[in-house]
Amino acid sequence: MAHALKNEAEAGEYFTKAAKTCKPSGIVLYHNQRRTVISILKEAAEKNNRLFIEKDLSLLQEEGIGTSRFENRVPPWLEAVFSGENKNGSVIYLREFHLAVDRVKNDAMNLLINMQVEGLEFPQGTLVVLGVLDTDDVTSVIRKAHSVTFYRSVE
Repeated sequence: MAHALKNEAEAGEYFTKAAKTCKPSGIVLYHNQRRTVISILKEAAEKNNRLFIEKDLSLLQEEGIGTSRFENRVPPWLEAVFSGENKNGSVIYLREFHLAVDRVKNDAMNLLINMQVEGLEFPQGTLVVLGVLDTDDVTSVIRKAHSVTFYRSVE
């Protein structure tokens, strides 16, 4: 299902509701305004008393989302989600998808599709948002799951 958000107020309302219900639990967000999106998602998490985690995928090494198959553990940047630190849930924003290495892109899409990492399902109340550009054709495979567009129009 695809939604087109026209302005910040509409985006804020949409993500506040999504963070509250976590339905859908994973969203592909096509956008061109990183700072605004971060602000909106952070505010949505705060309003719902959820932990906010923002991760720049371009900074992750190849095994930054999933570890090597011999370690089988949650990556350190996701430990707070699984530790029960915040019983109300989490909003996880994965950004800079277009700059990430292919393995990280693949792992990010699998995380969004399966809603698990290293065999552990995300706790209830977890919302994962994958921020991408419209030029990221590889995400068209999962676009049908649930996608949102939020573009700043220049007039």
